[in-house]
Amino acid sequence: MTNGDDAANRPDQAGPGGPPAPGPSSGQAPPPPYGPAVAQPGGQVPPGGQAPPPPGGVPPAGQAPPPPGGQAPPADRIPQPPGGQAPPGPGQVPPAPGGLPPHQAPPPPEGQAPSPPGGGFPAPPGGQAPPPPPQSGGWAAPPMGQWPGTPAGTPAAPGGGPTPPPPPVWQYPTQPSRPARRGWVLPVVTVTAVAAVAAGTFLFLRGRGDEGTAAPPPTAAPSTSPVATSSAVPALDPCAMLDPDETERLVPNAEIDSSTSDQRDDPLVSYVRYSCNWVNNNISFGEKRRKRRIELGITKYEAVGNTTAERFARNFFTGELRQYRYQAGISSQRHYYSKPQEYPGIGDEAAAQYQWAREGDQTRYAFGAGVSRVGDVIIQVKYEASQQDKEADLLSGETTQAVTEENALREVKNLLAQAAKAVKAWRDGQPLPYRPRPKPSPSPSPSPSKIPMPEECTRLQSLAAKLVPGTEGVAVRWQEGKATVTGCQWWNDKLPADEGKVRWRNLRLDIWAFPDPKAAHFHLVDKRAGAKVTAGSAIGGIRWSRLEKLEMGDDGFGQHVRQQTATAYSNSYNVYVRSGRFVVWVILAGSDRPEGQPINSKESELMDPKEAESGAKAVAKELLKAL
Repeated sequence: MTNGDDAANRPDQAGPGGPPAPGPSSGQAPPPPYGPAVAQPGGQVPPGGQAPPPPGGVPPAGQAPPPPGGQAPPADRIPQPPGGQAPPGPGQVPPAPGGLPPHQAPPPPEGQAPSPPGGGFPAPPGGQAPPPPPQSGGWAAPPMGQWPGTPAGTPAAPGGGPTPPPPPVWQYPTQPSRPARRGWVLPVVTVTAVAAVAAGTFLFLRGRGDEGTAAPPPTAAPSTSPVATSSAVPALDPCAMLDPDETERLVPNAEIDSSTSDQRDDPLVSYVRYSCNWVNNNISFGEKRRKRRIELGITKYEAVGNTTAERFARNFFTGELRQYRYQAGISSQRHYYSKPQEYPGIGDEAAAQYQWAREGDQTRYAFGAGVSRVGDVIIQVKYEASQQDKEADLLSGETTQAVTEENALREVKNLLAQAAKAVKAWRDGQPLPYRPRPKPSPSPSPSPSKIPMPEECTRLQSLAAKLVPGTEGVAVRWQEGKATVTGCQWWNDKLPADEGKVRWRNLRLDIWAFPDPKAAHFHLVDKRAGAKVTAGSAIGGIRWSRLEKLEMGDDGFGQHVRQQTATAYSNSYNVYVRSGRFVVWVILAGSDRPEGQPINSKESELMDPKEAESGAKAVAKELLKAL
């Protein structure tokens, strides 16, 4: 991120200058809000207060522009967005607030075939202005218990020999079995939270000889359409057409993907479409979680019959600009379109428009989109940004703040200018103007170092001996960002129980020591936000209770977790508490099983949840006294 810029011209500052910059999740207070979008007058609104959707729209970056002449290419020739559309579900309500809404593809004018899903709408005939829809038309917006039952498909725990003894050196939590596949797709933050919570449920030490690791997920190859056999696709890396310093500023630590769609065999319109997306939907900044996205589409036309490639590009740009103007006249209280902005000097011609949509008093999405022409090449850009409180309900639009019109249009203009400059160099056979950013070296994972039992933990020895008899415990320390983390653990899986059974008990605590209370506060917010994602739900043999507010320290919460997976069978209770600049996590877990069976035996009798809760809370209270 650049330094020394005028704050009024940066999108990473609060207020009119733009949304605040992403920053570390701790140690920095969040900036003032982006400010909710407010409906602005944009023209005539039909009776009833609902504006009909326009007969066209801006296609997504993964969607090839329609051909001129009023004819849409065949459905099998319409490039789809990279990755396709995920079905709606608990983690994705189309279009999700602050998420990645598609450009709205309204119904076509009377007598014209409807558009295919995904934005494949017909172009204005010959570049003419589209007729307005009937005034009577309208548009409609697209339309957890203490211990929920275990979902179908819970993985069975394998049997086996006796549980091996834990190693003498601390290890990270093992990963329980993969959650059962659902008929919906969770958002990134949900998947991340589930993995984190599942991994830290209760198992921290593994026996010798159990060092296997899960196979890495397959790497998806870039999506490409079949290449025409007539000639090779003109070489172009769309992700190199924007200044990498600027894309990093707008979308920090983005996931970048590209695709190519070759439609040169189409008898109606011949083109190659190059697309690149920069996406990060989980930018942590204080108490906020931010989403940022850039979509770039570059379409290189070729002549068909007597129609030149440049004529195709001119017609498309003319149709887009007319569409912007039409949309600006149908703004309503639910869907706002700004007056289009034209930018002389960017390519041969360029324009942009901002829009947002609302449901009630909540913003569903807001973004800026622009189009530019450089000779026979069309450039399309979309920039979207939003932020929401980390502890907001997962599917709620509450507290969502979207990018403002001023900020969105400024960034779209800059992106269009960058892409136009690069496209001109590419067409002229000159080197591209931007150098790729060097890839940062991967940071090594924190390595816990075994240490003598610290004073905070030695003061708990008598209590720990009652909860987990027969062990002196082990302690480790490591660095996690700006925090020094100290961990202590007492583990015994061979305790005597009822006749023919053995007992397993596991007590662990971690202490994060931050430089200041503010950083500790943000860390606790992150932990609570992650716990809320799965609270009151069950996935893959792991069941989470709802959160309990704890009257300990400055702030805290507790949660029951029951796990019945191939990793282990156990009931546990987790405590998270902040006290000044410290954050404490305590977990007590266990089960009884037949003698000779491992801790993942399906015959295990899980620990009484009340015993786990009372023990974990007692340890947390004593630990706070020692800090």
